[in-house]
Amino acid sequence: MKLKFFVLFLHISMFFACSSAPVVQKEEATANDGLQKQEFDLNSDGVADAWRYYKIIDGKKVIFKKDFDLNADKKVDLTRYYVTDGPTNRVNYDEMDMDFDGKMEIKAIYKGDLIDHKEIDLQGDGKADIFKYYKDGKLDYLEGDSDQNGILDYWEYYRDGKLVRLGNDQNLDGKPDHWEELD
Repeated sequence: MKLKFFVLFLHISMFFACSSAPVVQKEEATANDGLQKQEFDLNSDGVADAWRYYKIIDGKKVIFKKDFDLNADKKVDLTRYYVTDGPTNRVNYDEMDMDFDGKMEIKAIYKGDLIDHKEIDLQGDGKADIFKYYKDGKLDYLEGDSDQNGILDYWEYYRDGKLVRLGNDQNLDGKPDHWEELD
């Protein structure tokens, strides 16, 4: 699992940090949406594994999204969407396929330049089971549905990156019945 996250980090950081990555094929228009597409070969195997979609607005490239194939299976494993209505391209949200099954299990939503929250689907059923909330870019608390019945039943609170409080719901009303202080 750690190797997968390292590979993910490596691929993404190369694409975001290096805007001069080699273009594999010509730039082309996509179907009926006015977007242009650039293809990139980040691992130098001769096959595109990253794609950037943009429009030209007022003479500037405005990025709408970027797609990544992280394991060279020719399927998108990460999509980064951008807010396009401001003076700069800010990240709006990411969708990630963490087990390479073709389904996006994690959605990470940003406010400004920082992560705001993540929605994580552990069961692959299209419904989030874990919600992670961030404050100033750091994990603040987590809510989860451990038995997949659609009702939140556990909570974790963090301070300075350290787990300090646990809660659980034993009567299935979606509210914590029991708290354990760890600090």
